[in-house]
Amino acid sequence: MNFTNATKQVIKALEPKIVYHPGNFYVAQMDIGTTPYSALLVVDTGFETTWVQNNICIYEINYKDHSHSRGYLSSDTFTFPAHGGERDTHTYLHFGNDAQIRGTDQEIVQTTPLIPNVNMYYVEVLSISMEGKKLPIDPVEFQLRSDFKGGFAIDTGSALTYLVQNAYNIVRVEIVKYLQAYNWNPTVHSELPYDLCYDVIPIENQQFPSLTIHFLGANLDQLGSHRVFKLFYDDTFCMFILPTSQQGTNILGAFQQADYQFLFDVGTG
Repeated sequence: MNFTNATKQVIKALEPKIVYHPGNFYVAQMDIGTTPYSALLVVDTGFETTWVQNNICIYEINYKDHSHSRGYLSSDTFTFPAHGGERDTHTYLHFGNDAQIRGTDQEIVQTTPLIPNVNMYYVEVLSISMEGKKLPIDPVEFQLRSDFKGGFAIDTGSALTYLVQNAYNIVRVEIVKYLQAYNWNPTVHSELPYDLCYDVIPIENQQFPSLTIHFLGANLDQLGSHRVFKLFYDDTFCMFILPTSQQGTNILGAFQQADYQFLFDVGTG
């Protein structure tokens, strides 16, 4: 798997227009069938089947982030409206054998292997740092176990990033300690489903901590305030990372993937 900052590279492949939806998902327009039916689809790397409303075969599935969907199953011809070019039509959802990241800044492209023989895009995460300091999280918290539970998956269908409870607790404690230097104290908002919120308006020289996720052979750098926290009211912001069960799967969600390009080489990993 390759990834890089989205502002510095161009991916040579089928390029449907992708929109970051306010609901924290990525949405693409797709025309289906020889008499086209236009649909907006959530781009979900955590689910291997394309689903749209139909009336043939009903499916039901539970996702790793504990969300749930139920619907109809079918297959057809898919057409993607492209950015200012001709429409590309494919019998199958195929994004190009020659898909690659190209550009004059090729050296900034980072690569980490996909873990084989699992359905989702699992990667090996070694550690997490805050402000350049490695946090004391046991790497075991991120490892995929022999029963195929746990691990760390990249999932555009999950709005948020989820960390298993032990890892989340360490990240939360360090962020609270960092913000206490500004005399900021956490507040409780029962109407919001987030664990760490603050009722303050940052002023000059007050900076949010940045996080770095260290993959095997690559780093997802500088997840700063706009990718760790989200503003909900004029003076309320919350950490957009949540805990999952200790036996669950760590997930890098859509909110933290924004501003990066990810290319999944499913043929070689």
